Amino acid sequence: MVAGTGTRWAARTEFDRFIGALGLHHLKPAEFLVLGSAHVRPGAPGFGLNSPPPQELWPNIVNTARMVDELRRRIGGAVTISNAYRSSAYNAAVGGARSSQHLRFNALDITSPSATPRKLAEELLRMRDRERLFNGGIGLYDSFVHIDSRGHDATWGDLQSGTGGTRSGDDRRKAVAAMTLSRTRSQAAKTRSAFRDPPPVPGGSTEPELALEQQRLGAAVAGSGVVSFVNNLTPQQKEDVLLSLLFAQRAADAAVDPVADIEAWFEKYLEILTLLGWITEARPKLRQEQLHNNASFDTAILQMLASVATGNQFTVIQAALNGLKALGTESPTIRLFDLSSTVAEGGHFQVGAAEAAGEVVSLALGAFHHRVRDSRKNVLFISWGESSIDYWISAGKLTLIPRLYSEIRDVVQKQLGQDRRLLLADIPLR
Repeated sequence: MVAGTGTRWAARTEFDRFIGALGLHHLKPAEFLVLGSAHVRPGAPGFGLNSPPPQELWPNIVNTARMVDELRRRIGGAVTISNAYRSSAYNAAVGGARSSQHLRFNALDITSPSATPRKLAEELLRMRDRERLFNGGIGLYDSFVHIDSRGHDATWGDLQSGTGGTRSGDDRRKAVAAMTLSRTRSQAAKTRSAFRDPPPVPGGSTEPELALEQQRLGAAVAGSGVVSFVNNLTPQQKEDVLLSLLFAQRAADAAVDPVADIEAWFEKYLEILTLLGWITEARPKLRQEQLHNNASFDTAILQMLASVATGNQFTVIQAALNGLKALGTESPTIRLFDLSSTVAEGGHFQVGAAEAAGEVVSLALGAFHHRVRDSRKNVLFISWGESSIDYWISAGKLTLIPRLYSEIRDVVQKQLGQDRRLLLADIPLR
Protein backbone atom coordinates (compact mmCIF):
# COMPACT_ATOMS: atom_id res chain seq x y z
CA MET A 1 0.00 0.00 0.00
CA VAL A 2 1.05 3.60 -0.62
CA ALA A 3 -0.11 6.01 2.08
CA GLY A 4 -3.10 7.99 0.94
CA THR A 5 -3.88 5.93 -2.16
CA GLY A 6 -5.82 2.98 -0.78
CA THR A 7 -4.30 0.90 -3.60
CA ARG A 8 -1.28 -1.29 -4.11
CA TRP A 9 1.70 -0.06 -6.11
CA ALA A 10 3.26 -2.69 -8.36
CA ALA A 11 6.80 -1.35 -7.89
CA ARG A 12 6.57 -1.16 -4.09
CA THR A 13 8.79 -4.17 -3.42
CA GLU A 14 11.48 -2.87 -5.78
CA PHE A 15 11.28 0.59 -4.21
CA ASP A 16 11.68 -0.87 -0.71
CA ARG A 17 14.72 -2.78 -1.92
CA PHE A 18 16.20 0.34 -3.55
CA ILE A 19 15.85 2.49 -0.41
CA GLY A 20 17.00 -0.38 1.80
CA ALA A 21 20.25 -0.63 -0.15
CA LEU A 22 21.16 2.96 0.78
CA GLY A 23 22.16 1.91 4.30
CA LEU A 24 19.97 4.48 6.04
CA HIS A 25 19.80 4.10 9.81
CA HIS A 26 16.60 5.95 10.67
CA LEU A 27 14.38 6.49 7.63
CA LYS A 28 12.21 3.71 6.18
CA PRO A 29 11.14 3.28 2.53
CA ALA A 30 7.48 4.06 3.27
CA GLU A 31 8.42 7.52 4.57
CA PHE A 32 9.53 8.57 1.07
CA LEU A 33 6.14 7.69 -0.40
CA VAL A 34 4.13 10.37 1.37
CA LEU A 35 1.83 11.99 -1.21
CA GLY A 36 1.06 15.26 0.57
CA SER A 37 -1.86 16.53 2.63
CA ALA A 38 -3.67 18.06 -0.37
CA HIS A 39 -3.69 14.69 -2.15
CA VAL A 40 -5.60 12.99 0.65
CA ARG A 41 -7.92 15.83 1.72
CA PRO A 42 -11.28 15.81 -0.11
CA GLY A 43 -11.99 19.17 -1.69
CA ALA A 44 -8.35 20.27 -1.63
CA PRO A 45 -6.94 21.60 -4.96
CA GLY A 46 -4.60 18.63 -5.34
CA PHE A 47 -6.96 15.91 -4.11
CA GLY A 48 -6.11 12.57 -5.72
CA LEU A 49 -3.59 14.07 -8.17
CA ASN A 50 -0.28 12.82 -6.80
CA SER A 51 1.37 9.44 -7.35
CA PRO A 52 4.46 7.47 -6.31
CA PRO A 53 7.72 8.48 -8.02
CA PRO A 54 8.52 6.89 -11.41
CA GLN A 55 11.34 4.38 -11.19
CA GLU A 56 13.65 6.38 -13.43
CA LEU A 57 13.64 9.17 -10.82
CA TRP A 58 14.50 7.04 -7.79
CA PRO A 59 18.28 7.69 -7.95
CA ASN A 60 17.63 11.43 -7.59
CA ILE A 61 16.59 11.06 -3.95
CA VAL A 62 19.76 9.26 -2.77
CA ASN A 63 21.84 12.23 -1.58
CA THR A 64 18.87 14.06 -0.08
CA ALA A 65 17.81 10.92 1.78
CA ARG A 66 21.27 10.43 3.25
CA MET A 67 21.44 14.03 4.43
CA VAL A 68 18.06 13.83 6.15
CA ASP A 69 19.08 10.53 7.75
CA GLU A 70 22.26 12.19 9.05
CA LEU A 71 20.23 15.17 10.27
CA ARG A 72 17.99 12.76 12.18
CA ARG A 73 21.05 11.32 13.93
CA ARG A 74 22.37 14.74 14.85
CA ILE A 75 19.21 16.13 16.41
CA GLY A 76 18.54 12.91 18.30
CA GLY A 77 14.83 12.91 17.52
CA ALA A 78 12.34 11.94 14.87
CA VAL A 79 12.19 13.67 11.48
CA THR A 80 8.92 13.52 9.55
CA ILE A 81 8.79 13.82 5.76
CA SER A 82 5.69 15.82 4.82
CA ASN A 83 6.34 16.19 1.09
CA ALA A 84 8.49 14.17 -1.32
CA TYR A 85 7.68 13.46 -4.99
CA ARG A 86 5.06 15.58 -6.75
CA SER A 87 3.48 14.74 -10.07
CA SER A 88 3.24 17.67 -12.47
CA ALA A 89 -0.55 17.81 -12.03
CA TYR A 90 -0.29 17.81 -8.24
CA ASN A 91 2.52 20.38 -8.24
CA ALA A 92 0.51 22.76 -10.40
CA ALA A 93 -2.59 22.31 -8.26
CA VAL A 94 -0.81 23.16 -5.00
CA GLY A 95 0.98 26.16 -6.50
CA GLY A 96 4.47 24.62 -6.64
CA ALA A 97 7.22 26.24 -8.68
CA ARG A 98 7.34 25.06 -12.28
CA SER A 99 10.95 23.99 -11.76
CA SER A 100 10.34 22.45 -8.32
CA GLN A 101 12.88 19.83 -7.26
CA HIS A 102 9.94 17.77 -5.98
CA LEU A 103 9.08 17.04 -9.63
CA ARG A 104 12.45 15.29 -9.97
CA PHE A 105 12.07 13.38 -6.67
CA ASN A 106 15.11 15.29 -5.48
CA ALA A 107 13.55 17.20 -2.57
CA LEU A 108 11.99 16.57 0.81
CA ASP A 109 9.99 18.83 3.11
CA ILE A 110 10.60 17.89 6.74
CA THR A 111 9.49 18.66 10.28
CA SER A 112 10.47 17.36 13.70
CA PRO A 113 8.81 17.22 17.12
CA SER A 114 12.30 17.52 18.62
CA ALA A 115 13.49 20.66 16.85
CA THR A 116 12.07 23.85 15.40
CA PRO A 117 12.22 24.41 11.64
CA ARG A 118 14.93 27.00 12.23
CA LYS A 119 17.06 24.56 14.19
CA LEU A 120 16.70 21.97 11.44
CA ALA A 121 17.62 24.52 8.79
CA GLU A 122 20.65 25.77 10.70
CA GLU A 123 21.97 22.23 11.14
CA LEU A 124 21.50 21.61 7.42
CA LEU A 125 23.39 24.83 6.68
CA ARG A 126 26.21 23.60 8.87
CA MET A 127 26.28 20.28 7.02
CA ARG A 128 26.28 21.99 3.63
CA ASP A 129 28.33 25.15 4.15
CA ARG A 130 30.86 24.16 6.79
CA GLU A 131 31.20 20.41 6.39
CA ARG A 132 30.43 20.45 2.65
CA LEU A 133 28.46 17.23 2.77
CA PHE A 134 26.20 18.18 -0.14
CA ASN A 135 25.31 20.83 -2.69
CA GLY A 136 21.68 21.81 -2.80
CA GLY A 137 18.79 23.93 -1.63
CA ILE A 138 17.72 24.74 1.92
CA GLY A 139 14.53 26.69 2.50
CA LEU A 140 13.01 27.76 5.83
CA TYR A 141 9.23 28.03 6.13
CA ASP A 142 7.00 28.68 9.13
CA SER A 143 6.20 25.03 9.77
CA PHE A 144 8.76 23.00 7.80
CA VAL A 145 12.14 22.97 6.08
CA HIS A 146 12.87 22.13 2.45
CA ILE A 147 16.06 20.31 1.44
CA ASP A 148 17.21 19.12 -1.98
CA SER A 149 20.47 18.07 -3.64
CA ARG A 150 20.16 19.96 -6.93
CA GLY A 151 23.96 20.16 -7.42
CA HIS A 152 24.41 23.85 -6.60
CA ASP A 153 23.62 25.79 -3.44
CA ALA A 154 20.45 27.80 -2.96
CA THR A 155 19.15 29.29 0.28
CA TRP A 156 15.83 31.00 0.98
CA GLY A 157 13.57 32.00 3.82
CA ASP A 158 14.98 33.87 6.80
CA LEU A 159 18.37 32.19 6.53
CA GLN A 160 21.92 33.24 5.79
CA SER A 161 24.07 30.88 3.76
CA GLY A 162 27.30 30.05 5.54
CA THR A 163 25.80 30.22 9.03
CA GLY A 164 27.86 27.23 10.11
CA GLY A 165 31.18 28.90 9.37
CA THR A 166 32.26 27.76 5.93
CA ARG A 167 35.53 25.90 5.55
CA SER A 168 36.26 25.85 1.86
CA GLY A 169 38.05 23.16 -0.08
CA ASP A 170 41.05 25.50 -0.35
CA ASP A 171 41.17 25.93 3.43
CA ARG A 172 41.08 22.17 3.92
CA ARG A 173 43.81 21.65 1.34
CA LYS A 174 46.04 24.16 3.13
CA ALA A 175 45.37 22.54 6.51
CA VAL A 176 46.21 19.05 5.21
CA ALA A 177 49.33 20.29 3.39
CA ALA A 178 50.58 22.00 6.56
CA MET A 179 50.37 18.86 8.71
CA THR A 180 53.53 17.12 9.89
CA LEU A 181 53.61 13.34 9.62
CA SER A 182 55.44 11.00 11.98
CA ARG A 183 58.77 9.57 10.91
CA THR A 184 58.66 6.29 9.00
CA ARG A 185 60.38 3.58 11.03
CA SER A 186 62.85 1.64 8.88
CA GLN A 187 62.46 -2.05 8.20
CA ALA A 188 64.81 -4.60 6.73
CA ALA A 189 62.44 -6.31 4.33
CA LYS A 190 60.21 -4.64 1.78
CA THR A 191 56.49 -5.29 1.71
CA ARG A 192 54.33 -5.59 -1.37
CA SER A 193 51.11 -3.71 -1.91
CA ALA A 194 48.61 -3.61 -4.74
CA PHE A 195 48.38 0.11 -3.95
CA ARG A 196 52.08 0.85 -4.31
CA ASP A 197 50.85 3.08 -7.15
CA PRO A 198 47.52 4.91 -7.60
CA PRO A 199 44.56 3.19 -9.27
CA PRO A 200 44.56 3.29 -13.08
CA VAL A 201 43.11 6.23 -14.94
CA PRO A 202 40.91 5.24 -17.90
CA GLY A 203 43.11 5.33 -20.99
CA GLY A 204 46.26 5.60 -18.86
CA SER A 205 49.41 3.49 -18.90
CA THR A 206 49.05 1.66 -15.57
CA GLU A 207 50.06 -2.01 -15.87
CA PRO A 208 46.97 -4.24 -16.17
CA GLU A 209 48.34 -6.68 -13.59
CA LEU A 210 48.37 -3.92 -10.97
CA ALA A 211 44.80 -2.92 -11.78
CA LEU A 212 43.69 -6.54 -11.33
CA GLU A 213 45.55 -6.78 -8.00
CA GLN A 214 43.79 -3.68 -6.74
CA GLN A 215 40.38 -4.97 -7.75
CA ARG A 216 40.99 -8.29 -6.01
CA LEU A 217 42.60 -6.95 -2.82
CA GLY A 218 40.57 -8.01 0.20
CA ALA A 219 42.69 -6.74 3.10
CA ALA A 220 45.86 -4.82 3.85
CA VAL A 221 48.06 -3.48 6.60
CA ALA A 222 48.25 0.31 6.49
CA GLY A 223 50.85 1.36 9.04
CA SER A 224 49.31 0.56 12.42
CA GLY A 225 45.97 -0.38 10.85
CA VAL A 226 44.42 -3.55 9.49
CA VAL A 227 41.85 -2.71 6.81
CA SER A 228 39.52 -5.17 5.08
CA PHE A 229 37.17 -4.65 2.16
CA VAL A 230 33.76 -6.01 1.25
CA ASN A 231 34.04 -6.91 -2.44
CA ASN A 232 31.81 -4.07 -3.70
CA LEU A 233 34.42 -1.29 -3.50
CA THR A 234 36.19 0.17 -6.52
CA PRO A 235 40.00 0.44 -6.54
CA GLN A 236 39.70 4.20 -6.06
CA GLN A 237 37.50 3.74 -3.00
CA LYS A 238 39.98 1.24 -1.56
CA GLU A 239 42.89 3.64 -2.06
CA ASP A 240 40.92 6.49 -0.51
CA VAL A 241 40.24 4.40 2.60
CA LEU A 242 43.82 3.15 2.93
CA LEU A 243 45.54 6.48 2.41
CA SER A 244 43.15 8.57 4.48
CA LEU A 245 43.46 6.20 7.45
CA LEU A 246 47.23 6.02 7.05
CA PHE A 247 47.50 9.81 6.83
CA ALA A 248 45.33 10.30 9.95
CA GLN A 249 47.45 7.80 11.92
CA ARG A 250 50.73 9.46 11.06
CA ALA A 251 49.51 13.02 11.50
CA ALA A 252 48.03 12.14 14.91
CA ASP A 253 51.26 10.32 15.89
CA ALA A 254 53.25 13.43 15.01
CA ALA A 255 50.98 15.67 17.09
CA VAL A 256 50.37 13.50 20.19
CA ASP A 257 52.16 10.57 21.84
CA PRO A 258 49.67 7.68 21.34
CA VAL A 259 50.87 5.79 24.43
CA ALA A 260 51.53 8.63 26.89
CA ASP A 261 48.32 10.52 26.13
CA ILE A 262 45.82 8.04 24.74
CA GLU A 263 42.67 10.16 24.86
CA ALA A 264 44.32 13.21 23.29
CA TRP A 265 45.70 11.05 20.46
CA PHE A 266 42.28 9.55 19.81
CA GLU A 267 40.62 12.98 19.66
CA LYS A 268 43.30 14.23 17.27
CA TYR A 269 42.87 11.14 15.08
CA LEU A 270 39.11 11.71 14.80
CA GLU A 271 39.65 15.42 14.14
CA ILE A 272 41.95 14.65 11.22
CA LEU A 273 39.59 12.03 9.78
CA THR A 274 36.81 14.65 9.85
CA LEU A 275 39.04 17.15 8.05
CA LEU A 276 39.71 14.55 5.34
CA GLY A 277 36.02 13.96 4.67
CA TRP A 278 34.93 11.25 7.10
CA ILE A 279 31.79 11.81 9.16
CA THR A 280 30.93 9.81 12.26
CA GLU A 281 27.54 8.11 12.35
CA ALA A 282 27.93 7.64 16.09
CA ARG A 283 30.96 9.27 17.66
CA PRO A 284 33.30 6.55 18.95
CA LYS A 285 34.14 6.76 22.65
CA LEU A 286 37.33 5.40 24.17
CA ARG A 287 36.86 3.21 27.24
CA GLN A 288 39.23 1.32 29.50
CA GLU A 289 38.96 -2.47 29.80
CA GLN A 290 40.98 -5.41 31.13
CA LEU A 291 42.12 -8.54 29.33
CA HIS A 292 41.69 -11.79 31.33
CA ASN A 293 41.89 -15.58 31.07
CA ASN A 294 44.39 -16.17 28.26
CA ALA A 295 42.64 -13.72 25.96
CA SER A 296 44.38 -11.89 23.12
CA PHE A 297 43.96 -8.42 21.67
CA ASP A 298 42.38 -9.70 18.44
CA THR A 299 39.53 -11.38 20.33
CA ALA A 300 38.87 -8.19 22.30
CA ILE A 301 38.65 -6.02 19.23
CA LEU A 302 36.42 -8.53 17.39
CA GLN A 303 33.99 -8.49 20.31
CA MET A 304 33.86 -4.69 20.19
CA LEU A 305 33.47 -4.48 16.40
CA ALA A 306 30.59 -6.95 16.46
CA SER A 307 28.44 -4.16 17.91
CA VAL A 308 28.93 -1.79 14.94
CA ALA A 309 29.85 -3.88 11.89
CA THR A 310 27.39 -5.20 9.33
CA GLY A 311 27.41 -8.94 8.68
CA ASN A 312 29.53 -8.46 5.55
CA GLN A 313 31.96 -6.19 7.37
CA PHE A 314 32.39 -8.57 10.28
CA THR A 315 33.06 -11.46 7.90
CA VAL A 316 35.86 -9.63 6.09
CA ILE A 317 37.37 -8.41 9.39
CA GLN A 318 37.60 -12.01 10.57
CA ALA A 319 39.14 -13.07 7.26
CA ALA A 320 41.74 -10.29 7.45
CA LEU A 321 42.77 -11.16 11.00
CA ASN A 322 42.93 -14.86 10.16
CA GLY A 323 45.09 -14.07 7.13
CA LEU A 324 47.42 -11.91 9.20
CA LYS A 325 47.64 -14.50 11.96
CA ALA A 326 48.63 -17.20 9.46
CA LEU A 327 51.75 -15.26 8.46
CA GLY A 328 55.03 -16.09 10.19
CA THR A 329 56.53 -13.63 12.67
CA GLU A 330 59.29 -12.85 10.18
CA SER A 331 56.82 -11.97 7.44
CA PRO A 332 57.45 -8.44 6.09
CA THR A 333 53.76 -7.70 6.61
CA ILE A 334 53.87 -8.70 10.30
CA ARG A 335 57.12 -6.79 10.77
CA LEU A 336 55.55 -3.69 9.24
CA PHE A 337 52.54 -3.93 11.55
CA ASP A 338 54.69 -4.50 14.65
CA LEU A 339 57.02 -1.61 13.80
CA SER A 340 54.12 0.74 13.15
CA SER A 341 51.93 -0.24 16.11
CA THR A 342 54.34 -0.99 18.95
CA VAL A 343 56.96 0.91 20.94
CA ALA A 344 58.80 -0.05 24.13
CA GLU A 345 56.14 1.47 26.39
CA GLY A 346 53.08 -0.01 24.65
CA GLY A 347 51.26 0.42 21.38
CA HIS A 348 48.16 1.22 19.42
CA PHE A 349 46.45 -0.08 16.30
CA GLN A 350 43.21 0.19 14.35
CA VAL A 351 41.09 -2.51 12.70
CA GLY A 352 38.40 -1.63 10.18
CA ALA A 353 36.16 -2.96 7.41
CA ALA A 354 34.93 -0.85 4.51
CA GLU A 355 31.76 -1.41 2.53
CA ALA A 356 30.41 0.66 -0.36
CA ALA A 357 26.89 2.08 -0.57
CA GLY A 358 27.04 3.61 -4.04
CA GLU A 359 29.70 6.32 -4.06
CA VAL A 360 29.74 6.56 -0.27
CA VAL A 361 31.96 4.26 1.82
CA SER A 362 30.87 3.02 5.25
CA LEU A 363 33.59 1.96 7.70
CA ALA A 364 33.32 -0.06 10.90
CA LEU A 365 36.43 1.00 12.81
CA GLY A 366 37.94 -0.15 16.08
CA ALA A 367 40.84 1.61 17.81
CA PHE A 368 42.98 -0.13 20.42
CA HIS A 369 45.67 1.16 22.83
CA HIS A 370 47.73 -0.69 25.41
CA ARG A 371 50.64 -0.05 27.76
CA VAL A 372 52.39 -3.39 27.82
CA ARG A 373 56.18 -3.63 27.93
CA ASP A 374 56.88 -6.77 25.90
CA SER A 375 59.42 -7.55 23.19
CA ARG A 376 57.50 -10.41 21.60
CA LYS A 377 56.41 -10.10 17.98
CA ASN A 378 52.92 -10.29 16.46
CA VAL A 379 51.48 -8.61 19.56
CA LEU A 380 47.95 -8.62 18.13
CA PHE A 381 47.62 -12.39 18.56
CA ILE A 382 49.65 -13.09 21.72
CA SER A 383 47.83 -14.90 24.53
CA TRP A 384 48.63 -13.08 27.76
CA GLY A 385 48.00 -16.06 30.03
CA GLU A 386 46.67 -15.31 33.49
CA SER A 387 47.90 -11.70 33.41
CA SER A 388 45.40 -8.86 33.69
CA ILE A 389 46.21 -6.38 30.93
CA ASP A 390 44.77 -2.86 30.86
CA TYR A 391 43.78 -1.57 27.44
CA TRP A 392 41.68 1.16 25.87
CA ILE A 393 39.28 0.43 23.04
CA SER A 394 36.56 2.06 20.95
CA ALA A 395 34.42 1.16 17.98
CA GLY A 396 32.32 3.31 15.70
CA LYS A 397 30.80 3.77 12.26
CA LEU A 398 32.20 6.34 9.87
CA THR A 399 31.22 7.41 6.37
CA LEU A 400 33.58 8.80 3.74
CA ILE A 401 31.95 11.50 1.61
CA PRO A 402 33.58 11.22 -1.84
CA ARG A 403 33.05 14.84 -2.83
CA LEU A 404 34.83 16.03 0.30
CA TYR A 405 37.75 13.64 0.00
CA SER A 406 38.22 14.33 -3.71
CA GLU A 407 39.01 17.95 -2.83
CA ILE A 408 42.12 16.93 -0.86
CA ARG A 409 42.99 13.52 -2.35
CA ASP A 410 46.02 14.78 -4.27
CA VAL A 411 47.36 16.59 -1.18
CA VAL A 412 47.17 13.38 0.89
CA GLN A 413 48.90 11.45 -1.89
CA LYS A 414 51.66 14.06 -2.10
CA GLN A 415 52.15 14.20 1.66
CA LEU A 416 52.53 10.42 1.89
CA GLY A 417 54.72 10.29 -1.22
CA GLN A 418 56.78 7.13 -1.59
CA ASP A 419 56.00 6.09 1.98
CA ARG A 420 52.93 4.34 0.62
CA ARG A 421 55.36 1.73 -0.75
CA LEU A 422 56.82 1.23 2.75
CA LEU A 423 53.70 1.41 4.89
CA LEU A 424 51.13 -0.58 2.91
CA ALA A 425 51.18 -4.38 2.69
CA ASP A 426 48.63 -6.81 1.26
CA ILE A 427 47.22 -9.51 3.51
CA PRO A 428 46.69 -12.84 1.72
CA LEU A 429 43.26 -14.27 2.47
CA ARG A 430 42.50 -17.97 2.65
